[in-house]
Amino acid sequence: MLLAACGGGSGDAPAPVELGAALSAGDHVTLAQSAIVISEADRAGTVTVFRTGEANGEVTVRYRFVGQSATAGADFNAQDGQLTWSAGDVNPRNVPFLVASDIDSENAETFRFELFDINGMETLGETAALSVTINDAVCSGNVASSIAGDVNLNAPCYRMQSDVDVSGNALVSVNAGTTIIADVGTSMTFRNESTIQSVGRSSLPVTFASATANQGSWRGIRLLSTSALHRIEHTSISDAEVAVDVVEGGLLASFENNVVTNTSEAALSLSMAAAEQLGEGNHYALDNGGIQLLPRRITQGQSITLPGQPAHYLLAGIISIAGDFTLEPGVELRMGLGAFMLISGQGSVNAEGTEQLPITIRGEEAMPGFWDGIQFVSSPNLRNRFSYTTISHGGGDPARAGNIVLDGAGSVLSLSNSALTHSAGYGLVQSSMNNQVTLENTVFTDNLSGDQL
Repeated sequence: MLLAACGGGSGDAPAPVELGAALSAGDHVTLAQSAIVISEADRAGTVTVFRTGEANGEVTVRYRFVGQSATAGADFNAQDGQLTWSAGDVNPRNVPFLVASDIDSENAETFRFELFDINGMETLGETAALSVTINDAVCSGNVASSIAGDVNLNAPCYRMQSDVDVSGNALVSVNAGTTIIADVGTSMTFRNESTIQSVGRSSLPVTFASATANQGSWRGIRLLSTSALHRIEHTSISDAEVAVDVVEGGLLASFENNVVTNTSEAALSLSMAAAEQLGEGNHYALDNGGIQLLPRRITQGQSITLPGQPAHYLLAGIISIAGDFTLEPGVELRMGLGAFMLISGQGSVNAEGTEQLPITIRGEEAMPGFWDGIQFVSSPNLRNRFSYTTISHGGGDPARAGNIVLDGAGSVLSLSNSALTHSAGYGLVQSSMNNQVTLENTVFTDNLSGDQL
């Protein structure tokens, strides 16, 4: 059998649809049907590939999705790949795909699934390609402009025709498979202690998208709420100015396995405390501004860690550090014009990358002196360590012209397998020799005034 449309926005998937076609006899890798039909409201479908015959030896076959009147990335989403069976294995393989909901009234659209490049004892069966027809479905749901009580958004598709304001302690739950389409200029704002829980699945994500698909055409999700229970998982957010904007004091419970694309100002804007909750599996593409961090003071006794993400962070302004600031392997931190880090007392900056996952601290624009640099003021903390880290484009403060500046006495600093480059002044500046600086396999290049002062 062939499994057709499954999924939707209302919980567990319905039973598979059996389209019933006999498989040809012989040693083949094949499909059971040459065409299936799915509705936009179904959101997800599956193609099942069969191995028939004696199953002698291993066999591999590649597959691909080919757009026709349906456009990949807009009307459907799927990944090309390869299937493998070991000797004796005749279990079918399922290949998933997603179809997109929209507000357009349109004719049915099609794309193809094709098997090719088989290797092994088998040959391709008579049915090695399949046409998928996507039927239009009305986006029938509407998100209310004012929400003060708990709401469960579980229909396949909702339209957000005006700003949505969520207040009190309301909980807005967005179910797996649900699509929310935002009109131009709209936003969804959470205030007071209200909470969003947008939790999809890998096979059936939640989708927030613009009605026009233009970059920055809606404003995004704004978390002004003090709730610490916001969960955004397996959610695709596209076309916003800022996909998720978490104001100072706001927190995230989790943010993982999400896709953020086509934003005009930033993928995310959030405090460093909220940034600590950014998890694994996130993907960012066509996002201007990266992940914007709100400048703040890290006070004595506080600890902030920036996790590695497949997007750069951007810090504009001054960050005063009297606690511990840690950059995990793989972090790229870009500094805005005139920005700098000031580390004093028992404060520390710890950026220990690896050869495979180095750390980068650089100017937002790649020009010497774009930002002011990292300044240590009598900081004896042994956690002041940089390894496999490149620091560049600092030295913008003429009074302290360096990528790293040690003011006063008694600071402790270790650099290993790192680079200080493209400063408008020096790579490293010490106002006193009464500091403990360790340099191991650290290089200085293209600093306009020299390596060290």
